Amino acid sequence: MCIRDRAYALREMSPEDVCTEISKSGLRGRGGAGYPAGLKWDLVRKAPDEKKYVVANGDEGDPGAYMDRTLMESDPHRVLEGMGIGLAICRSIIEFHQGRLWVEPGREGGTRFRFTVPTENEEEADE
Repeated sequence: MCIRDRAYALREMSPEDVCTEISKSGLRGRGGAGYPAGLKWDLVRKAPDEKKYVVANGDEGDPGAYMDRTLMESDPHRVLEGMGIGLAICRSIIEFHQGRLWVEPGREGGTRFRFTVPTENEEEADE
């Protein structure tokens, strides 16, 4: 079985099934280690906290290596596609938790993605 779209994965599959599908696909991280995405997702899924957050950036972890820069310059469309898919999934998760996601211009140029998610105290106050 393949994941046809995010709605199917979110509504019809268990988190364990999604991680299994990602593992079977062979999808790997784009960092230097090429860490298996399905394994990473499964480790996050099994973490004890109920709410989980994933943050990614294109900052160089190894100054002067230009690994991220090389990737971004050599295949920018693939990077944008991956970011788009990730952003769509993040938006679905944020909205599921009654949060919101928006875009604003960055101070030094570029674009910033911002989001809010209610804290447990805010959720209790609404009840």
